[in-house]
Amino acid sequence: MNHKERKPGDQLKAMLMTVTGGILGSGMGLGVLVLALWGAFGHRNSMWLGGIILMLVGTVVGIVLFILGMKRQKQLNKEDENVQR
Repeated sequence: MNHKERKPGDQLKAMLMTVTGGILGSGMGLGVLVLALWGAFGHRNSMWLGGIILMLVGTVVGIVLFILGMKRQKQLNKEDENVQR
């Protein structure tokens, strides 16, 4: 069995990854929406395109952080259930 020693801050780290990813993903996603609406009204230029690309990258990073944090929390909870005290 491949079991790693659990550190005291593992649960907190997983929770912070999840919260940070959720905030980053939702904040950047709203930014993409605002910039898309701004561009729909005819304000398209190089700054608009750069902002859209930057916000999309931030949204993807936030979603990945959120998913990894949730997986880590699920794994830690499963380990807690399997530990015999």
